[in-house]
Amino acid sequence: MVEPNTRVPEQGVHWLMLGGNFTMPPKEHPSYTLAVGWLQDLYTTVRTWNIGFLRFLKTYPGFVNSTDPGAYKAFLIELGSYQAALDERTDIVKRDLCHKLHRLYDRFEHDFAYLKQSDPAEFDRLQDVMGQTYDGEDGIIRLAREITHGVMAADAISTSLSFEEAMLSPDLHAWHVANHDVIAAGILSYERGSAVLVGDLARAVDDADLNVTALETLAARNAPMPSVTINNTVNNTTNTTTNVDGPMINSGGGAVTYNAGDGVMVTGGNVGDITLNRQTNPDIAQAIAAITAYLQETGNEAAKTLGDALAEEAEAEEPEPSKIRQLWDTIVTLAPGVKAVTGAVAAVTALMA
Repeated sequence: MVEPNTRVPEQGVHWLMLGGNFTMPPKEHPSYTLAVGWLQDLYTTVRTWNIGFLRFLKTYPGFVNSTDPGAYKAFLIELGSYQAALDERTDIVKRDLCHKLHRLYDRFEHDFAYLKQSDPAEFDRLQDVMGQTYDGEDGIIRLAREITHGVMAADAISTSLSFEEAMLSPDLHAWHVANHDVIAAGILSYERGSAVLVGDLARAVDDADLNVTALETLAARNAPMPSVTINNTVNNTTNTTTNVDGPMINSGGGAVTYNAGDGVMVTGGNVGDITLNRQTNPDIAQAIAAITAYLQETGNEAAKTLGDALAEEAEAEEPEPSKIRQLWDTIVTLAPGVKAVTGAVAAVTALMA
């Protein structure tokens, strides 16, 4: 099972930037642009991959307290496919992770030549950290395998099951129904571990050309959205959780259409139509639409009303952070599962900033 304080991919970036005596060259130095560009590329490569990984993990049916064994079977099959794609280095994995990390490692000596001359010991430390932590893509993929095996939790019922046997085991599906809160907590712990390191970097790195907050926005925008269909049982009604290049929502059979020019439209089932202000950040608009759609499906009238109020406030030219916080805190109390909606926490946090 996923354990608290699990290692996270961002650890290497943290070590590289904050773990020693590393200092950037002066801005007028010819190597400054090279060093900044390298660090930007490493951060966005690692974070883009991990944000996408977390988005997938948070489609785990336990986040909506599903009691349907079929939902867990579907997710575990998707989990197995995800891990197989990493192990086999499919074209998408090569494009999004492998090639980028290999190029970064190859560029390191050239882009940090100034450091090799001015502080050889620190150069050796950084190069060693880069090799040990990422080792091409192998370090991240080994870590992903640890997490996927922990989420699968096959050892909870048997230590002899293969990954492929476990994901099809009715006994394991039943175990997840009964213990989904343990797995969900582990995934959230992994997410928090990443967030802590990102927060450290954002506070420590104040160079205008190496703005971690801006890089985080870029990584979130570029990270893939999960594309899975899982039957979940929520409040004794069966709904379909669907994602089509957009937010993960309990749509009751509805469809999601996203158009950056026209806002976000959620249609189908009894969700209704939601259009957000064109000026709203599209990532935030997407997440708020998903939040509202999720609340519509809970059947909780108070939560639905507050969701509409949240969407209205998010549309405002200048959303009021205190009002957003009050609405969100009450919504979470009424419908805790809303925090698992893809992008929800990040969007609301941005609105409260």
